[in-house]
Amino acid sequence: MATVKRRGLSYSIRVSCGYDVNGKQIIKSMTWKPQPDMSAAQAEKEAQRQAVLFEEKLEMSRNVQSGNTQNLKSMVIQRSFPKWSVAERRKTAAASDQAAVCARIHSRYFAGGSPSGLRV
Repeated sequence: MATVKRRGLSYSIRVSCGYDVNGKQIIKSMTWKPQPDMSAAQAEKEAQRQAVLFEEKLEMSRNVQSGNTQNLKSMVIQRSFPKWSVAERRKTAAASDQAAVCARIHSRYFAGGSPSGLRV
């Protein structure tokens, strides 16, 4: 959801894009300046329309990046998988089965490199 605030002669538009791996909120912002001949009501309505367009633009770029493990599901798995794999290793009878599961999860969620603490 976008937040639109009047700042002097222009409008500040801020959109929350979720949270990063460290739990910090990701905020994207833009400034929109209305035409001088617009009335206050017209400018407010157009600022709201610009906010919707900005949100759509950010959503499209997020969809393009989702293949690079930038979505929330992948971030959660990247943080919790190393701890889970160590705990599961103790429970699993066949080490080869556990290694195969680790390899499948690793190939799906860690395309860029090995997470810290992962031992296959």
